[in-house]
Amino acid sequence: MSRTKQITAAVFLTLGLLACPGTTLRAQQPAQSLAPEEAFPAFQMDLRQQFLSPSLLMKGKVAFDPGLKVYCFTYKGCRVSLLLLDSQKLSLKPALASSGTEPTETVAAGSGALAATNGGYFNLSDGKSTSFVVLDGRLVADPRENKALTGNPRLTAFLPKIYERSELRVYQDKLGKISYAITAHSDVVPAALTLKHSLQGGPRLLPQLTAEAEAFLRTEPDGKVVDSIGVNRTAARTAVAFLKDGRALLVSCAGKGQDEFSSGLTLADLSALLKSIGAVEALNFDGGTSTTLVCRVKDSKSSAKSYTMLIGRKPQTRVRSVLQVVSR
Repeated sequence: MSRTKQITAAVFLTLGLLACPGTTLRAQQPAQSLAPEEAFPAFQMDLRQQFLSPSLLMKGKVAFDPGLKVYCFTYKGCRVSLLLLDSQKLSLKPALASSGTEPTETVAAGSGALAATNGGYFNLSDGKSTSFVVLDGRLVADPRENKALTGNPRLTAFLPKIYERSELRVYQDKLGKISYAITAHSDVVPAALTLKHSLQGGPRLLPQLTAEAEAFLRTEPDGKVVDSIGVNRTAARTAVAFLKDGRALLVSCAGKGQDEFSSGLTLADLSALLKSIGAVEALNFDGGTSTTLVCRVKDSKSSAKSYTMLIGRKPQTRVRSVLQVVSR
C-alpha cells in the first residue's frame, strides 16, 4: 500500500469517531466508533473523496491543540474544514472586534483563542452588527440600534423575523458547568441556567432549514423574492453544529475563488453534509467572503505559536464578530 493510501486509510478510521449515540444535546456519552460507511453515508456516493488531516499533511512540523481534531476534505467539489472539540477541555465563546471590524485571526490572537471562525452578520459599509451578541451576560451588539437595518423601508415588515433569528447560546449552571443551545432570540432561558454568551446568526440548519421563517428568503410587497444570503446558491459557508452526545463542531467550506456566491455549497447542501456526519443541531453564520476558519498551531521545534488559515481569503476579510474555541 502506498504512503498516500496508508494516510488516507488511517484518517478514514479516525473519522468514524465523529458520529456516536447519545440521548440529548447537552448530555455527554461515551463515544462509539463507527465504520466510515456507517458514520458518513453521504460520502459513499463519491469514492474520490479525500479525508486528510492538516496535522498529517504538515508532517509533524506543527501541532494543533490536543483538544481539537481537525479534518479537511472535499464535498461536492467544495473544500471543507471541520473542527471537533473535546467538550471536557474546550468551549465556545463569541467575541467582537475591538474597533469596528477586524480579521478573524486578529480577534482570535487578541484573546489567545485556540481556533476561531467568523460569526454574525454586519453592515459592510460601517461594520455595525445586524446580529445580537451577548458576552459575559452583557448585550454588546444590538441590531435594533442599526439605522441601516431599522431605516430600510423594504425591511420594515420583516424586522420582527430578523430580530427573532436563531442564535447560539452558551449557558452556565450554578456549579459552573457549560452547556449549549440553538434557540430563537426571544426564547426564555431555562430555569437554573444563566445566559453567559450568545451569538446570533441564522438560519437554523438542523433539525430543519428555517430560511423563510427567519426572513433570509422573503417575498416583498411588490412580489419580488429576495434571497439575501444566497440560500439556494452555492457560496462559502460557516456553521456551528452539535452531535448527539453534545460535542461541538465548527465547519467552514469554500470553493476555489470565494468571491460572493462563488462555488461552494447551498444551505441545503450544508445541512445534508452536517446531518450525514451525525449532527442533530446546526446553525448557519455569515458566509461568502466573510467565511474564515483559523487554528492555532505550535512549531514542534520551538515554543512559537501562530495561526494557520484552513479556510478563507488572503488578505483575510474583516468581520464584526467571531466564534472562538477557548480552553475551559
